[in-house]
Amino acid sequence: MTLRLIAARADAPPIESDGLAALAQFTGLPVALAVLVGSDVVYLGSVGEVSDYAAAVVGEHRPRPLLRTAAGRAFLAFADDGERDRLLAIHAGPAGAAGFQREVAAIRRRGYAISDGLADPEIRAGGVPVFERGLLVGVVVVVGSRTDSGRAVDRAARRAREWLAGQWGL
Repeated sequence: MTLRLIAARADAPPIESDGLAALAQFTGLPVALAVLVGSDVVYLGSVGEVSDYAAAVVGEHRPRPLLRTAAGRAFLAFADDGERDRLLAIHAGPAGAAGFQREVAAIRRRGYAISDGLADPEIRAGGVPVFERGLLVGVVVVVGSRTDSGRAVDRAARRAREWLAGQWGL
């Protein structure tokens, strides 16, 4: 709750722990919930077994880089243009910003962002945006291994998107 207040958002996370548990069961992979605090991604919690590294990142609420995480990439892709430009100016040089801008349309069409070994060489993750009343308030991240060639993560990200649409009519 404190992190959400710092982020100037609602006084409760966009998805409670019971919802995260249901989503993890529905997708078949561990899930985490991330919010934007200032210009950094911070994880509020997770459900399901993840690597020790991922558990430490989530459990310690460490700020995470936007361009290297599925959550950050989803926040960037689904933010409005002005907010995206502001965040990219903080987190990327001109070449990195231009490269990511070329990916935005594809991420939006797909409905989720992918990080394939960008933050951790063992992890492939999908970030699915969570909206409340049309505002981007969080990202659900499904976490998997890079060893499955991404099939499980992509399937779980699509299922998470479907679940969120069913819950909130997105």
